[in-house]
Amino acid sequence: MRRATCLFVLGLLCGGAHAQSDFVVEQAAPAHGAAGVPLADTVAFSFAQEVSVSTDWDSRFVEAPRASLSIDGVSLCLNFAGPCGGDGDVPRHVRFRVSHQPDVDYTWLVYAVESAGGTPMAEPYALRYTTAPDAGDGTIAGSVSAPVPAQKSVSAPASDVRPTLRTLAQGLQRRGRGRPVFDADRTDAAMDEAHSSPSGRPQAHVRTIGPKAAGSSPFTQVLLLDEFSIEETDWAIRGGDALIGSSGDYGVEFVRPGTYVPIAVRYTDGSNTTIDALGFYDPDGDGSPDAVEVDGDEQTGVDLQLFEFPRTTARASPNLPVARDSAAHYAPDPQLRWVQAETGLRPDGTAYAWTYRFYSPPQDLETTVTIDPLGAHVDTTSGPGLLPEMAPIPEGFIDSDEALQIALNDGGQDLVDSYPPDRLTTLLSGGNLFWTDAPIPSEEFWQARLIGRTSSSTETFERYLNIETGDVLPVELTRFGASTTDDAVRLRWHTASETNNAGFAVQHTPGDSTVAADWRTLQFVEGAGTTQRPQTYRFRTPTLPPGTHRFRLKQRDLDGTESLSDVVAVTLGLDGPLRLTPPSPNPARRAATLQFGVQAVSTATATVAVYDVLGRKVATLHDGPPPTGWMETVHLDASQLPSGTYFVRLTTADRTRVQKLTVVE
Repeated sequence: MRRATCLFVLGLLCGGAHAQSDFVVEQAAPAHGAAGVPLADTVAFSFAQEVSVSTDWDSRFVEAPRASLSIDGVSLCLNFAGPCGGDGDVPRHVRFRVSHQPDVDYTWLVYAVESAGGTPMAEPYALRYTTAPDAGDGTIAGSVSAPVPAQKSVSAPASDVRPTLRTLAQGLQRRGRGRPVFDADRTDAAMDEAHSSPSGRPQAHVRTIGPKAAGSSPFTQVLLLDEFSIEETDWAIRGGDALIGSSGDYGVEFVRPGTYVPIAVRYTDGSNTTIDALGFYDPDGDGSPDAVEVDGDEQTGVDLQLFEFPRTTARASPNLPVARDSAAHYAPDPQLRWVQAETGLRPDGTAYAWTYRFYSPPQDLETTVTIDPLGAHVDTTSGPGLLPEMAPIPEGFIDSDEALQIALNDGGQDLVDSYPPDRLTTLLSGGNLFWTDAPIPSEEFWQARLIGRTSSSTETFERYLNIETGDVLPVELTRFGASTTDDAVRLRWHTASETNNAGFAVQHTPGDSTVAADWRTLQFVEGAGTTQRPQTYRFRTPTLPPGTHRFRLKQRDLDGTESLSDVVAVTLGLDGPLRLTPPSPNPARRAATLQFGVQAVSTATATVAVYDVLGRKVATLHDGPPPTGWMETVHLDASQLPSGTYFVRLTTADRTRVQKLTVVE
C-alpha cells in the first residue's frame, strides 16, 4: 500500500543537464534481479538528465504487487546513494523509502517520467527484485502486436473476444489499475471503491511541486497474471514489462517456476487511469487467454494481440441492429424515440458508446439500450414519463457522422479549430427533445453542441438539424463565450441572423447557484433589429471578486418575447484550489511582490516561504490562516539575499504551488 508521502526536493536548479542525450534510467537499486532485499529499504532510480519536479510520483512509477508494498516517502536527490544533498550534480535521482513483505517478488515499471526540460523517456525501464533468498531464473518473452478492433480474434475470426476483455477490464478496475475509456465518465464511484477495497490500491497523497502533466503518448503494460477465468476477476499480478506505444518486443526476467497468463494493457497516457486497448496470449484462437508454463527456462514467442475499443457512429452495425433486437426481446414493436452519444464523441460523429431509448405502446414500456465496444446493457422502465409524447425517430434518419459534418460546415469548424482536442467537448442527441426546448415540436432533429474550454473561458456552438434531411433549423445565436481578465470577464457572442431583435440582457450570478432570483442583469446590449448578416457582440463586466461566475443572455424581440441562452461559467482570480502569482518584478533587485489565495476553506494554515537552490529556507512571508476566495499580497525584501535563483513555495495541508525568483545585485 501507499501511505501519505511528502516530496523532498534538493537542488532544484544546479547546473546543466547530464551529458547523455537520451532521457533514460541509467541504474537502479536494488539491482535488477537482486535477491534477499531488506524489508525496509530504499528503491532508487538514476536518470540521465534532471527530473521534472512536476512529476506525479504516484502514477509515473508503477509497482507490483501493490498490496505488499508500502511507500513511506519520496525524495528527488543530487546523489544516487549517500546524502540526498551535495554538490556537482543535478536532481536526477529519485528515491522511494519502502517497506516490503517477506518472500515476495517485486516489479517496478518506469516509462512516463519527463525531464526538467519536458523530454519524455526514450525507452521504458523495468526493475525486478525479491525479498526471498533466491530469485527465479525463468523468462517469458515475445511481442505485442498493433491493436485491432475489439470484436473478433485475429487467428480465429469466429471467436468473440469481448467477454474476455470485459472480465479483464473489470479485474483491472477492481484493483485501481484504470478503467475502460468508454466507461470513463461513469466509474468515479467504482474507482473510489477500488481504492478503498483490500485488493485495490490505497489513495496516495504525494505533495508535488507544479502541475501534473499527463503525457501525450500511449503506453502499454505487459502483466503476468497467476490465473484467469472468464467468471472470476480475483487474480494477482506476478510480474511485468512496459512499452512506449502500442507494439513491440517485451521480456519479463527472473520468473519463478509456475503457470502464468500474459496480458497487455494500453493506457491513453502516463497517468495510467484510462484504458483504450487490452490484449492477451491466444495461440489456439478461442478468444480466451492461454497460460504459459515456466520451469527455469526461457519461453519465447509468447506473442500478445491488442484489441482496441473502437469509436462508431449511431447507425453503425452492429450498434443499431443490436439495440433494436435487445429492445424487441423485452417488448413487442419497440419504437426508437431517442438516441444519444455517451462517451468519447468526436467532431467526426463517432463515439465509444451510444444509448438508444425505445418505447413500446402495447406495454407502455421504455427500454434503454447502451452499446459500448464490449457489449450491450439493457434497462426497462414501466410508465416512462414523457417518452410516449415524443414521436418515433424515422427509420431513415441520417447518421451521426453526417449530422456533425453538417454542423461543422455551418460554422462549427471555426470553434473546433480554435481549441486543442482535450479542450473540446462534442455533444450529440437525436429525437424531439420534448421536455426541453424543441424548436419545432412537430419534428425530430439532431441537436449538435460544441463546447470549447480553457482555464479561464468557455465558448459554445449549437445547431439543430432535421433528423431526416439534415436541414439546419433556424437558430440565431451561434456562439457565446466568456474569458477572464485581471478582475473582470469579457463576453463575446455571435448571431447568424436576426429578426426583430431588440437586444440582449447580459445576466450574471455568482458561484453555482441555480436559483432564478439570483440572476441579475448587468447591462442591456442593443441588437441589430432585422438582418441576414452575421453580427458580433462584446461586453466587459465590472470588477468581480475571485471565484466562479455564471453568465447568460436574455434575448428580447421588439414585441417583448424573450428567450434564454445557454449558461457559460468562468473562474476568476483563483483558477484552482491554490493560486500563487509570479513575483514582480522578476528579476528583483531590492524587493518583490506576490499574491496568493485559496479557493475554499480547506486548510487551517498556509505558509509562503522562500528557498534557495539547496532547499534551505531563507525567508517566511506568511504563516497562518490563508485568504479564502481572495488574494493577499506579500512582500519580499530581496536586498538581504545574495544574487541567484530562489523558489517561493505556497504550502497548505495537502497542496503546493511554486514560483521561481531571480535576485540580482
